[in-house]
Amino acid sequence: MDRIGLPQLEQSALFDQINFIVGIEHPLNATPRVASLPTLLCPSAPTPERIQLAKRSLATGAFLSNICEVAPSNYVGIFGTFEPGVGGDGMLFLNHALSFRDILDGSSTTLMVGERAFALGEATWTGAVTNAVIAPDGADGVGTGPPESASSLILSHSGDGYGPGDRRSHVNQFYSHHTGGVQFLFSDGHVSFVTNSLDYKIYQSLTTRAGGETISSDALQSQVRR
Repeated sequence: MDRIGLPQLEQSALFDQINFIVGIEHPLNATPRVASLPTLLCPSAPTPERIQLAKRSLATGAFLSNICEVAPSNYVGIFGTFEPGVGGDGMLFLNHALSFRDILDGSSTTLMVGERAFALGEATWTGAVTNAVIAPDGADGVGTGPPESASSLILSHSGDGYGPGDRRSHVNQFYSHHTGGVQFLFSDGHVSFVTNSLDYKIYQSLTTRAGGETISSDALQSQVRR
């Protein structure tokens, strides 16, 4: 669970309920892990009040056992251009803290957080729940690809060849119910609507912090709107 962000969201009381010595799934965290945070929910996205996370086969997505319920979120961090793991080329990854000097590509052209509607895949603000696996549910014809590990509950990536909001995206990517694209938070703090017609190479370059790519303002002007 988030050790830093909750007080900054005026959720100090919730922060104080969390036992950081044990896992999210532990009974001692049963109350805080299902607390809804409206700030982290998109009003345009149908979202369940709670998510029942399960242990599944990473090979097939077959259900093995329930783990726990957690509160949802419609926003996930940018791991980078490949599947979330230990070290990413984006802004958010395991056990690392970055500063502005680490964003060599420029904070105004580097994505940090993006939308994920539950039509595509599950997400939570509470953290990567141990042994949890998310998989496409086939609803609404949205979402493809293999089951994904627990880190995908809080992180997304721009790999696999699909742009923002593509219905074929894997469950640990980005999707919204806004027509034509997805809302993203950039590393300088501004929020923009990134259209699903954005050139894929440009989209990938926006998800790296130090890839050395040059992105012209003309290339972005019609496809990224504040």
